[in-house]
Amino acid sequence: MVNMSDDSEFFRTASQLNINMYLEITNNNGSYIIDEKIYQRLYESKMINYFDHRFGTFSGVSEKDIKAGHCRELTKSERDYSDQIALPRYWMESAVVKEKLDNIACGRGWLFIYRMITNVTNERTLISSVIPKNPVGNSAYLISSKENGFKIACLLSNFNCFVLDYFARQKLGGTNLNVFILKQLPVIPPKFYKSNSLGVIVPKVLELTYTAWDIKAFADDLWREADESLRAALKQQWDENVAETDGGHAGTEAPSWAEIAPDGFPYPPFKWDEERRARLRAELDAIYAHLYGLTREELDYILETFPIVKRKDVEKYGSYRTKELILDYYEEYSDKLDYVHVEVK
Repeated sequence: MVNMSDDSEFFRTASQLNINMYLEITNNNGSYIIDEKIYQRLYESKMINYFDHRFGTFSGVSEKDIKAGHCRELTKSERDYSDQIALPRYWMESAVVKEKLDNIACGRGWLFIYRMITNVTNERTLISSVIPKNPVGNSAYLISSKENGFKIACLLSNFNCFVLDYFARQKLGGTNLNVFILKQLPVIPPKFYKSNSLGVIVPKVLELTYTAWDIKAFADDLWREADESLRAALKQQWDENVAETDGGHAGTEAPSWAEIAPDGFPYPPFKWDEERRARLRAELDAIYAHLYGLTREELDYILETFPIVKRKDVEKYGSYRTKELILDYYEEYSDKLDYVHVEVK
């Protein structure tokens, strides 16, 4: 993790690297080789959202906003391109952070991070994503784990569910979701996941995360570690995305900068579709409500404690659609899986 104050001497802006932020958007993976030095994107927490490593970008914003640290959200049309990346406001020389990144990544080509800057008055409190293996500013926190990719995918889903977010709000006293607070939360241990749960959770997490070529390393690891049945579930998830998104990214060629592993996930990224993503997240929220042993009434109560989510839904749909979807899936999954309930203390 990079300290945004103490390590600022290593930061380089687009102008210092002679990068045109308006033109050079999809020509590489965000890294540049200048004078034989590799400069990587410096990720900040504002650049991620739930299961989304390219939520915010500094491309196309004014110099004033860049200096102030104000990025913008990628548009729907930008998300339609699987080679579209999120551009940062700073780059760092790879050699400066390589050893730390290698240790944290545990041999993987991606990282697991969550936003440290938050507030109980925000729409949501605990926000996490996997990102490409790049330097990360200290507004986000890196989580290192030697667990297999399936278990980390489940941890990511656990972090982003409403139930855990509810408990995070009870613990948070300021604007920093520090590690000591995170350690107090009832996170589901890896051993609690049964094989049939993995087969339902992991494919959904894969679709929600693998939306661009620069995060393919995550999809590759899941594919390598999967047995025949889980590979079939991952393939089915991809087929469903293709069928529902008018062909998805089927047949799309990888950009020249993408690292294509011969034993990795053999398909292009999943097509971004807001409606599908809303349903997939609702399914995961329903599954985790069961894993926590919640009744329908308890889940209903928790969802009502997110007034901003409710208000935005009512403004857009005329009703609290997020809650309706989750409660519908709660009923659907009541008898689908063998659950090991987690004791919440």
